[in-house]
Parts: sequence; structure tokens; C-alpha cells
Amino acid sequence: MGSTPEIAEKVTVAYLGRLRDLDLGNPDGIPSRLAGASHKELELFGERLLKSTRPVTDFTHDGCKDGRHVICNLDGSAPEVRERHVSGTASDTEIAMNAGSPVFDVLAPDASLSETIDAVTTYVERRSGKKRSAHTEGCGGANGAILHNELIGTSAAPLAATKALMDLPTVRERTGVMYDETLAAAVREQAQKTAQWLRANGWNGQAYVDKASHKEPVGVEKLKGVDDRFSGHAEDALVIDLRDGVVVTLDDVFVVSLSAIIKKAEALGGENGDAGFARALIADIAKHMAVAKVLPSEDTPVFVIG
Repeated sequence: MGSTPEIAEKVTVAYLGRLRDLDLGNPDGIPSRLAGASHKELELFGERLLKSTRPVTDFTHDGCKDGRHVICNLDGSAPEVRERHVSGTASDTEIAMNAGSPVFDVLAPDASLSETIDAVTTYVERRSGKKRSAHTEGCGGANGAILHNELIGTSAAPLAATKALMDLPTVRERTGVMYDETLAAAVREQAQKTAQWLRANGWNGQAYVDKASHKEPVGVEKLKGVDDRFSGHAEDALVIDLRDGVVVTLDDVFVVSLSAIIKKAEALGGENGDAGFARALIADIAKHMAVAKVLPSEDTPVFVIG
């Protein structure tokens, strides 16, 4: 779509289409104000995305893809610019399960939900430096974990969209791997088991946020919520940001940092070699695509920046 002179390196923003083109989105989901936008209007919006780019100031905690305005961190400190990953770390356990992560090699088969979450959190932090993170005002990625895994296991859409994204040349250049049908099948099969395990063990997204607020308040962002049907969500677009060290910061936009996904995949699957990394990457992207199947409207435009 274009490039920006404000960024030293050559950076382009590409419009991929609407979520419905990827068989994603929800007819009753968060409406986009760009639903009827012309190509020129989408081009201008792409320029706004680029101009909102800021250097990451905190690599230790991830912000959620949530586009609601960040007021402060729960310890009272000022907002940071963070890489963006669905639900912060609340999704790490389900992604680890779907990735067949080695973290489970040292966990007892009957480990509790709390024990499992703590083990995954420790494992990811030790291997990536990423500490526990979350946000207030309700997290769709955390609250919908069971549904998202059911979708990955039973609907073709999340993994088909994962393949479409991973097969983009710009994404392959960043990840170094291609989508693998055999590994994706393993993710699909496990996702159904993960949904069952989460349900049986009493998964509760808000309970995760509450625990993160107690253990790591600096990593929990206080968002501006509104008492309406969508709790203040007003995301106009989904942005996949492929860059390292910088990220789109425009409010009211779902933003996903591929760099955060890569780091999580390296942490959760890297001990299993290239195949382990690739499976973890598929599992993580599929989680993001499942959320994109549920929360935003079908008319939401998708941009890739890199």
C-alpha cells in the first residue's frame, strides 16, 4: 500500500482484505468504522498506522492485542510501549499444550491448573524474558480460551487463516519456516483436548488476570473501559506488525506483534528443534486467528506492516 519516510528502514503497509476473506470475523462482533471504507480511505488509514509507530520501551511484558486505551499499569506506573500478544501471557498455557511443549515433560500428569500455569509462566520467562502480563476491563482472549480451542479443533477457519498468514513471503522471511500440514494436524487434535482440560480444571480468564495483578502489577495494564455492549471495544482494524523493536500504537486497533509470537514459539517449542518451533508458531498464530473469528466483525480490514 505504501511506505513512510518517518521510519529509517523501508517499511510498507499492505491491506490484505476483510476478515471475511479469511473466513474470520463475527457478524455480531465489534463493528469497524472502516466497514465501508474506500481503497483511498484504507490507504490513508495505513499511513496513520505507520505514523503511530513507536519504539518498544518494555520487552519484559507484552501488551494484549486489545485496542482500548491504556491508562496506566496497575502499580500506578505510566504506560509502556510493549510488543502485543493476545491476552498477554494468559494464553501461554493453552498455546504450550497445543504446541506439545517440553514444559510438560517435567509436570506431573495430574498437575492442577494453578501448578500448570505457574510452570508454563516460569518456563517462558526463563527462555524468553517475558514475565506474566494481562489487562483489566475483561480480556476476550483469556475469557474465551475454551471456545477458541474448540474452534481450532473443529473449525477449518483458524488454521486456514494461519496458513494464509505464514505463507506470506514477508512472514516466511521473518519466521524462517513454512506452514506444515502435519504439525497443524497435531495442533488441531490437541486443541480439542486442551479445551476439555481447561473446562475440567475450571479455567477462568478473570481469575488469571486477578492472579497476575497480585504477582506482577507492573505487567497488568489498566484499560479504559465503557459500560456498553462491547465494554469499550471499538477496533477498526486488525494489524499484524512484522517489525522488531517498534510497534503500532494507535488506539482502537487490534495489534499483533509477530516478534512476540516468535519469542513465545522459541520458548515453548525451541527445545524440540525446528519442528517444535514451527508447531509452537502454528499454535500461537492459530490462537490469534481463533480470537479474530470471535471478537471483531467480518467487515474488519486486515493490514500487515513490515
